[in-house]
Amino acid sequence: NNLPAHCYPQFKTISTNPCSEIALSAYDSCRLISINLTGYVRNPFKVNAYFDFQSFDADIRTAQQMADNLVDLEIELIDRIKEVCEPGAETDLWNNLQNAGRNGRRTGLGTHGLADALAQLNIRYDSQESLNAVAMIYGSLRDEAYKASITLAKSRGSFPVYDFEKEKDCEFIKRLPPNLIAEMKQFGRRNISILTQAPTGTVSMVSKVGEFDRWNVSSGIEPVFKNFYTR
Repeated sequence: NNLPAHCYPQFKTISTNPCSEIALSAYDSCRLISINLTGYVRNPFKVNAYFDFQSFDADIRTAQQMADNLVDLEIELIDRIKEVCEPGAETDLWNNLQNAGRNGRRTGLGTHGLADALAQLNIRYDSQESLNAVAMIYGSLRDEAYKASITLAKSRGSFPVYDFEKEKDCEFIKRLPPNLIAEMKQFGRRNISILTQAPTGTVSMVSKVGEFDRWNVSSGIEPVFKNFYTR
């Protein structure tokens, strides 16, 4: 039982989105936001290059709130769609989609540009140093995103089916810092699932590498497999 959503029978994975990065339950939606990691490298390629975790953490919190807002926008738009639907199967479908959004409020926050960020930090992608850097970056992503969801729960309420007793033995939840688990037990969290690492094939093409405006960004968490290619 490694996924928090699987602690709730109606949110068990039965499929994925078309690119297969986000596990989805029945009638649920693919809501993705990806943060460009190259934007947090200071002094790129220089001996004093470093990753700005303070800025990164602040943007994670903003991005998670944006992701939660997307759920509300989807619910609102479905209301408008239902106004022009024929009663019956079509309306039932939209009701099911809307209920999945309301009850779980699933989001998918992730990153792209990892390989380029490591290069700018003068770190080999296939080194132990890179593993250490990745652990710090994605540990920060996980903890700050969950902290943001808990903060949202304090002001907006947790996702309606939240039950700490159901997920307290979830392997993923048990890996969170103890202070976050304690807060989540008291206040819940806003979103049943929070993180998704997408391949960002198109997103990486329209993103820029930090201060180097003329370059595209490496996709997802993949290494740079080819310096030039035609798509």
